[in-house]
Amino acid sequence: MANMDLESQVREQVFADPTQENYVCTAGQASLKQYLHSGKLDKGFAVLSDFSIYCKGKCLVQKKGESPRKRLVEYRIDVPDIAGVKYVRRNPSWLLSLCYFFLILAPVVLILELLTHFSESTSLTPIIDVVVCLLLSACFGLIYLLHRKNYLQITYSRGAISLNANDLPDTEERLFVKNLRALLSAWDAYVEQQNYQSTYNQAYDQAYSQGYQSGYNQAYAPGYVQGYNSGYAQSQQNENRQ
Repeated sequence: MANMDLESQVREQVFADPTQENYVCTAGQASLKQYLHSGKLDKGFAVLSDFSIYCKGKCLVQKKGESPRKRLVEYRIDVPDIAGVKYVRRNPSWLLSLCYFFLILAPVVLILELLTHFSESTSLTPIIDVVVCLLLSACFGLIYLLHRKNYLQITYSRGAISLNANDLPDTEERLFVKNLRALLSAWDAYVEQQNYQSTYNQAYDQAYSQGYQSGYNQAYAPGYVQGYNSGYAQSQQNENRQ
């Protein structure tokens, strides 16, 4: 009963065509239920029907020619427009750059201190300078590791939209990916069948046209000319007799 109630709510509040679309599954069901209950969007979620994907909430959006940005979205993407689904990792590269910067700075500071003979103008000793640089490098490296995020990315004709995979339960995520890939495979098979049928019909029409023209040229046209000439000659003979 609970699943049927959820499906009916999704039909009414999410689907663009409640009478035609069938509910398949959701990635981020907790966020979906919050949205159905309060109408507010927070964490991103995606609802899959047999025709479309509905992405709502805070998602990472990347349009063609632009850098990815986190936005509050309400997108509908039809299955024929979807290019694929995959997992991607977004790394805060500036944190990694700072980590490497201080890691390289540590021996540089030590060498400079040794070359200046431990100048008295330096407030810290060479060892302390090196330790501070190494600690800063380690801190930025740890922050970098903690801020790496995995995303479930859906690519389509106008760009890509990504859900934070860390916010999605594994079972919902795997089921969503499995069903979406099945829909994409079915659509590809349908398109291939349509292309095959179109090519077959075109080849059949062309062969029929060529065969008809060849038969006409080889049989009907010569016979018609011969018959016409024979009839004309016979009529001339009849006139001469008269």
